[in-house]
Amino acid sequence: MRTTRSEMWREAASWLGIASFGLAVVLLAALNLLIWFDLSFSLVETIGNGTIPGVVLGAIGGIIKQRHRKWAWWGVGLHLFIGLFLLTSLFLALWINPRP
Repeated sequence: MRTTRSEMWREAASWLGIASFGLAVVLLAALNLLIWFDLSFSLVETIGNGTIPGVVLGAIGGIIKQRHRKWAWWGVGLHLFIGLFLLTSLFLALWINPRP
């Protein structure tokens, strides 16, 4: 059986979307554990650096024409949520005045 290049791209796009979604779920789990156990927020940099590749993977998986794009768009949405949460937490932390 010989596959065409377009079939290979469609299959790769599906895997890119699933990889983006999987990375988002792992990052959300890490963020929840970080907050739940009150661990050091130095891992926030790692989580923040993981969102950019996830958005890129999801965007590539969502742009390429294929049948199932839902994993890619779910991954992009979750990564954007993680980024928005981290930015909101950062700005709220900067507004705290330690010495009144």
